[in-house]
Amino acid sequence: MTEAAHPFIQPAEDIAAAEAVKLEDISLIYPSKTAQSEVLRRIDLTIEEGEFVCVLGPSGCGKTSLLKVIAGYEQPSAGTVSVFERPHGKPHPEVGVVFQHANLFPWLTVQRNTEFGLKMSGLPKAKRKQVAEDVLEQVGLSNYASLLPYQLSGGMKQRVAIARALAPQPRILLLDEPFASLDALTREALQQLLRKLWLQTGKTILFITHDVDEALLLGTRIITMQGSPGRIHSDIANPLNSRIEPFASGRKHPRFAELRESLVRSLRTQQHDPASTQQ
Repeated sequence: MTEAAHPFIQPAEDIAAAEAVKLEDISLIYPSKTAQSEVLRRIDLTIEEGEFVCVLGPSGCGKTSLLKVIAGYEQPSAGTVSVFERPHGKPHPEVGVVFQHANLFPWLTVQRNTEFGLKMSGLPKAKRKQVAEDVLEQVGLSNYASLLPYQLSGGMKQRVAIARALAPQPRILLLDEPFASLDALTREALQQLLRKLWLQTGKTILFITHDVDEALLLGTRIITMQGSPGRIHSDIANPLNSRIEPFASGRKHPRFAELRESLVRSLRTQQHDPASTQQ
């Protein structure tokens, strides 16, 4: 299949700018028997369609909770969530999610795992088979479609998880530290794959990470969070990543070391800031 004919490829310049995600005054509180736990506090965030946004912060700062609110898995205690200017409060096919662990069904093949969501939505067998074959080609797993999860490496399992999330053709892709448990070489290969998919499809991507280098290499925009409760600390455009520059050029950019040190210093300051601790 040629690139132009691929059903998921939409040149970025053909996509009209729109608000893909809008969070207004979002708070999230978990009740317990003894006390309430405030997880997110007064989050305001707008993500335009086609952006690749990395959310960076230490463990426990509310990154995953923020992703779950956007995915519709968690209902905020206060505030509103909009996806493409429509109220959003539950999982929707327009929003695909990839977690840190692939969570594949061990009894289903790679092909069947990829088809699973399509089957649940009632797509005819022949159509979902074709869609799954197309996305497995995109993620480089066409030759592994008949294998079971136990026969795959960690990196291949995450490729299947990405394929499964892409199969329903979501306009937004949320990823929660999907490469955190992988070795360095596999992680870099999957970072390059994800960036290639973003360039090809023009999808809106929100990528959760605690890795500064990963945020600088992938994101066109970097949001840092502090907690607890989780709050947005900074929101910066990333000059190292664009649709023009190749993936590897980020580390060679003259400002890479400077920006990396600035982000690391900011995160360390947040961790030791008394104002960052829950009152």
